[in-house]
Amino acid sequence: MRKLKLDTDFRYERKYLWPHAEPSSLVQQIKFHPALFTELYPMRTVYSLYFDTPNLFFLQQNVLGHFDRAKVRLRWYEQDGVFTKPHLEIKYKQGDVNTKYFFDFPIEDQIMNSIADYKKMTKITSQVQLILVHELQQASLLQPCLLNYYQRQYYFSKRTQMRVTVDSELKCKQHSDHLYQLSFRTQDNCILELKYEVEDDKKLRAVTNQLPLRISKVSKYEIGMRMTYPQAS
Repeated sequence: MRKLKLDTDFRYERKYLWPHAEPSSLVQQIKFHPALFTELYPMRTVYSLYFDTPNLFFLQQNVLGHFDRAKVRLRWYEQDGVFTKPHLEIKYKQGDVNTKYFFDFPIEDQIMNSIADYKKMTKITSQVQLILVHELQQASLLQPCLLNYYQRQYYFSKRTQMRVTVDSELKCKQHSDHLYQLSFRTQDNCILELKYEVEDDKKLRAVTNQLPLRISKVSKYEIGMRMTYPQAS
């Protein structure tokens, strides 16, 4: 299986919680920011299907704040009713910086149909385990555990070389080979992420001083698991 390494270096992803469900006032502040953020892409829906071990190894890494930690997910996008093909992703984090590995992921049917079908979902799980067998010690134990999706808006500042995303309307539910029919739960807050290269960290304060936000320890995976799994709280 071909591995596509797209993020060649570690970078920062600073996350900030906006304690409101409606992102419009936050977006206005981004658009009028002195760093001159402009829209990078049209808004689209981001879907993630997370995989973990039966004892939630990767979740525990995150909750306990391990210096080295990882997440495994299938990710795809929807815009104007059209779904992209999913890719498999490992997100590695070391302290405050992270990088990602991407993998081609073969799928015969449209992704939303596949994850709703027991046999197809079982096949997807086997494919994930096979693709990652040489990447993760826990690969053979991986199983789907959480499906989430949210609306994402994208902005970029040429002046600072920083990218901003605003995520809203986060919805989560347990997901496994046999629990697809559970209903989604909704998170009312918005999440702003500032993404930039390590050498640009010196610019962070000048950018964030113009925004009414405080940095937060925010993980959409952890939020979703706490919302949907009592044992994760």
